[in-house]
Amino acid sequence: MPKKDQIKINFRLQAGFTLIEMIVAMAIFGVLAVSITGIFISVIKSQRLALAQNSIQESGRYILESMTKEIRMSQEITELGVSSALHLINSDGKDVLYSFGSAVLSRQEEGFAPPENLNSSANEKITGYFFVQKNAYSSVSLVTIILQIKNSGPEFSEKPFVNLQTTIATRN
Repeated sequence: MPKKDQIKINFRLQAGFTLIEMIVAMAIFGVLAVSITGIFISVIKSQRLALAQNSIQESGRYILESMTKEIRMSQEITELGVSSALHLINSDGKDVLYSFGSAVLSRQEEGFAPPENLNSSANEKITGYFFVQKNAYSSVSLVTIILQIKNSGPEFSEKPFVNLQTTIATRN
């Protein structure tokens, strides 16, 4: 019968975990939790950066598309060369001035109306310039628009930006 008592004692002694086993298990779990949390935060930051970049790219495409329509249908472009401003007479015969200044792209019509800010948000900073060439043999002008849009929001440590360029030929 002593064997039965000895089995009960051994069973009771082996029923739990030792303190060292618990500390090792908690350390391994802690390292895994910190690693997974770091990876998760990195993925979230990358996703936010990609979404911000996509947003400014859409904004830039919209700005270029609206400018392209007006420039293509314009009657006359009055300035040549490289400039931060583009003066044209649109299809309705109105003077229009596009200009880059203090991180804002603006459009002003007829010189009397207040300039219209083309930036889609206060966090967007737009810089760029226009390059205008005239064809010597026809009245067609080529306008190249080069712009850079940056999102300067406080939520980004790495500021997303997009460089865009397009060349437009007038149809007159």
